[in-house]
Amino acid sequence: QDIFTYFPSDSNTQSLIGSPNKAEVIIIDNDDVVVNFGQTTFKVIEGSQKAEVEIHLSNPSSTDIIVLVRSHDIDANSNDIEVYKDYGSGPYIRTIPARIDRISLNIPIIDDHISEANETFLLTVHVIDSLIWRRTSVGDRNQTNVMIIDDDPITIRFEPTTYSVYEDGRLPVPIVITFSNPSSTDITLQILSIDISTTGVNNSDYISGPYHLFFPAGRTKEILVISIINDNTLEVDESFIVRTNLTALPSNVGTEDQTSITITDNDTLTINFGNTNYFVNENNVSIQITLQLSNPSSHNITVQIDSFDANATGDVDFAAGPYDITVPAGDTEVNFSIPVHNDTLLEGTESFNISITSRLFESDRIFIGNQNSAVVIINDTSGPLVVEFLQRIFEHEESSEQFSVTLLLGRGTSVSDITVTVYPFDQISISAEGGGIDYNSTPINATFTAGTVNTTVTIPITKDDILEQWETFNLNFTIPESISDVVIAGNQATAIGIIIDTTNAIISFNQSLYSVVEDDVVLQIGINFSNKAVFDVTVLINAIDIGSASSEMDYTFGGINHTFVAGATSSVFNVSTHIDNLLEKNESYVLTAAVNPASLVNSSVHISTRNTTVLIIDDDPINVTFSESLYHTTEDVGPIRFALNFTNPAAFDINITITTADLSATGDDFDTGPHVIKFASKVTEVAFNVSVNPDNILEIDEKLTLIIDQSLLIQQVFLGSISEATVTIIDDDPVTVNFSQSTTYSVGEGVGQPLPVLVFSNPSSFDITIQVMATDITAVGVSSTKCAVFSSENDYAMGLYNITFIAMMNESSIDIHVCNDQLLEGNETVHLSVISSSLHDNVTSVIPDNATVTIIDNDPITISFNQ
Repeated sequence: QDIFTYFPSDSNTQSLIGSPNKAEVIIIDNDDVVVNFGQTTFKVIEGSQKAEVEIHLSNPSSTDIIVLVRSHDIDANSNDIEVYKDYGSGPYIRTIPARIDRISLNIPIIDDHISEANETFLLTVHVIDSLIWRRTSVGDRNQTNVMIIDDDPITIRFEPTTYSVYEDGRLPVPIVITFSNPSSTDITLQILSIDISTTGVNNSDYISGPYHLFFPAGRTKEILVISIINDNTLEVDESFIVRTNLTALPSNVGTEDQTSITITDNDTLTINFGNTNYFVNENNVSIQITLQLSNPSSHNITVQIDSFDANATGDVDFAAGPYDITVPAGDTEVNFSIPVHNDTLLEGTESFNISITSRLFESDRIFIGNQNSAVVIINDTSGPLVVEFLQRIFEHEESSEQFSVTLLLGRGTSVSDITVTVYPFDQISISAEGGGIDYNSTPINATFTAGTVNTTVTIPITKDDILEQWETFNLNFTIPESISDVVIAGNQATAIGIIIDTTNAIISFNQSLYSVVEDDVVLQIGINFSNKAVFDVTVLINAIDIGSASSEMDYTFGGINHTFVAGATSSVFNVSTHIDNLLEKNESYVLTAAVNPASLVNSSVHISTRNTTVLIIDDDPINVTFSESLYHTTEDVGPIRFALNFTNPAAFDINITITTADLSATGDDFDTGPHVIKFASKVTEVAFNVSVNPDNILEIDEKLTLIIDQSLLIQQVFLGSISEATVTIIDDDPVTVNFSQSTTYSVGEGVGQPLPVLVFSNPSSFDITIQVMATDITAVGVSSTKCAVFSSENDYAMGLYNITFIAMMNESSIDIHVCNDQLLEGNETVHLSVISSSLHDNVTSVIPDNATVTIIDNDPITISFNQ
C-alpha cells in the first residue's frame, strides 16, 4: 500500500482548519498475477541442445516472483544414466524480476546421436515465493509439452565400395554395411542385386537378392554375405551391383549406398588330343583327329595345330599344317580331318607329328594339356611286316601307376596273331625285382591280334610320396624265331621309358593364424613340408603388411631363405615384435612362403604354399585421469581450466566424456555439460574449460564434481587414479548495506509508525539479519511499546532492532514504534545507526549507514469559551 497525506492550505483568513484536518488515501491494488507457459507445446531440434521455454505473467509485479518448474517423462527419458538420457530433468527454480512480464527457461537437451522417434516430456509450473502470494496463481497453461524432434538420420555406407572375388566359391563376398549412428529400434534393410554382366537373376553366377539384413537397436555394423556359384565354364570376369532398395528404406534412413562386385573367373581350360597315336592306311582319303576341351567356354575358341615331318613328308604324303580348328561355345570336343596322299611307291611305315599351339588363344587361362602332341602313322601294305616301338621315348606320370608302351605293325596286317616279348631293364630307375621301388622289370608279351596294326603293353610303376628326379629305364623286344622270316624289327627297335614324378607337395605354416602379445617380443613360427624330397628345397619367406601392422614400427622381419634339406619335413624360425607403448588396434601382417624354382631339379613336381597371418595383440592400455583432484576458482574470474592425462598415447583419436554432479553448486552456477574431450592421436594431455556463471548473489562457497564417464570409455581405456575432480567456486559477491535515503525520515506522531528502509547492493542466497540501534536525539525513548498519555518521557521504543533480509530480497523496513502522547510539543528526532559488529562476514555497511527519524507532533491545542 502507498500512503498519501493531504494538508488543506490556509489561504482564507476567515477560514479555520478544523479537525480532522488530514486523511489517508489507501490505494488497494487489484491486479492479480497469473503465471502461464507461453504456449502449450514447444518444439526443439535435438541437435540444438536446449529447449527455450517461455514463462509469462499476465501482468508485471512490483516484486520478484519465484517459480518452480518440474519435468515429467512422457516418452522422453530423464534417466540419470547418461546413455539413455534425453533431457535435463530439473527441477528448475527461476526468479521473475519485478516489473518483468516474462522470462525464458533453457532446458538442456541431450544430443544422443541415436536415430529415434520424436520424444515428448511435460513441464509444469508452480509459484513458490511472492510478496503478493495471495494474488499470484498459475493459469490454464500451467503445463506444456516439449517435443524433441530427432535430427539423427542414418546414412548407410558400404565397405568396400568395390570388391573382387574368385569364382571358386571358397570365400563368399562379405560386405560390411555401416550405419552412421545407431537406431533406437530394430531396422531391417532390403538390399538389391543388379546384374551388369552376370546372370545372378537365374542364380547362375551368384545367389541373387533381394537380401534382408537385420540391424538390432543400437547396432551400427552388420555383414551381408553373398555366396558365389562356381561353374566350370571359361568366361570373362563378370560384375554386379549390390545396393540398398531406396523405395524400401525406413523413414529414419536417409541415403543409399552400393558396392560393385567383380567375379574373377577361376576356370582354366585345357586342350588335348583325344589320342596320342592315330593310324591310317595310305590308301585312305584322310585321318580323323579329335580335340578335347577339359570344360566348356562361353565363347568360340580357335586352336591352331602344327604338323611336323617324321619320315612322312608334308604335302607329299599328307596335307601339311598349320590347321585352324574352331571349337564352338559350349562344346568340349571337335573332330577334324587331315588328308592323306596315296602314292605307288614301296615304302615302309611312315609317320608325322601334330602339335597343339597357343598362337590363337585369346585368354591366358587356356592351356595346352599334357596330351598336346600326337603321332599319325601311315601304314604301307607292301613287303614283310615290320615291328617297332611307336616312339623313341615314352613318358608317364608316376601317379598313374601304369606305364603304357605301344608297338606298331607296319606294311599291313596279319591273318593270325603275332606275339613279341618286351623287356624293360634299368637305366637310372630301380626295378621292383631286386628290391627296387620304381617299376616292375618282368618281361611282357605284346600280341598283335589278327587284322590290327598296333598293340599296347602295360608296365606297373610304383607311386610314392617322395619328391624325386625324373627316372628312366630301357625297352627292347624280341621276335620269335618261328616267324622271323615274315616279321622283322624296324628301325625303332629300342625305346626309353621316363617316369615323371608329379608329386604334389605343400609347404605350410603350422597355423593359419598366430597371435602374439606385443610385449612377448619374439614369436616362433613353425613351417612344415608335407612330403620328403631326395633333394634340398629352398623356400623364400617374406612378410607383407596388410594395412595395420608395419614392418618398421611393429615387427622386424626382412625375409629369409629357408632350406628344407633332403628328407626334412619341419622347421622353425623367429619373428621379432616391437614394444611401442602405444594403444592401438590389434595389428596383423601376412607371412608368405614361395619355393625357389632353382632348387627344384624336377620341373614337373608341384609344390604349393599356404600363407599365415600374424596377429599382434596390443597390450598398452591407457589410464585416463585428472591432473589434480581439487580445483578452486573465484566466481567472477571466468572458466575453470582442467587437464586430463593419458598414461600413454594412442594411435587413434579418443573421445572422453566428462559429466558433472552437483554438490552444493547447481546447474545455474556452471556449465553442466556433458563435455566431450578429444585426445588426438599421440596426444597424452588435453586441457579444457568449464564455464562458471557469475550471478551477483551473495552465497556460501559452492562445490561441484567432474566425473570421467566410465560407461563411455572404449576398450583398453580405464579410469586412472583421479577419476573425479572437485571444484570449489568461491563467491565474490559481497553485500553492502545502507539506508535508502541520505539522512532523514519523518512521520506524524499520530499517523503511524515510520518506515526507514535498509537496502542491499545485491541479494543473498540466504537470510541475513542486520541490527540497527535507535537512540535519543531530542525524542525520549522508552524500553517498552506502552505509551503514557500526556507524558513527555515516552516518544518511541528505543534499543536494538533486528532487521531480517529474506533470501533474494534487496530491501527491508525498520518497524519503529512511535508513541502518540497527546501532548503539544515540538518535533522530536531519533538517531538510527547500523551496528557494524552485527554484520555477516561478507556484508559491510556504507554511507549512509546512519539516519534521523523526525517525529512530527500532531497534538494541536484548541482554545474555546465554555459557551
